[in-house]
Amino acid sequence: MERKGAAVPNAVSAAVVERVLDAERGVEGQVQKAVDEADRAARAARARADAIRRRADERISRIHVAMEERIEREIARMRKAFLETEDDPENDPQLGLKRDALQRAVHRLAARMTGEGG
Repeated sequence: MERKGAAVPNAVSAAVVERVLDAERGVEGQVQKAVDEADRAARAARARADAIRRRADERISRIHVAMEERIEREIARMRKAFLETEDDPENDPQLGLKRDALQRAVHRLAARMTGEGG
């Protein structure tokens, strides 16, 4: 009888061990699912970040182009106003202005408007 009694605890122990192993496999599966879900979430977040970055780059480019056009319009307006003055500055020694001075002034203005100058 001792032999039968010893076999029963072994069978119970084997059943307990099998339940523990099943539980471990279940937890491992849940952990893997969580890892997979986290990977999907990270990929989706990176994709959203890339899309936001692209939109921001496009907007910055459009703003840059618009500012360049605005500066060019302002320079053209100033040049026209300057050239339409009654007295031609090149011929007026009292004004002391030359076309190269106008060019420098226009470039300084453009640099200030774009933040490139000090």
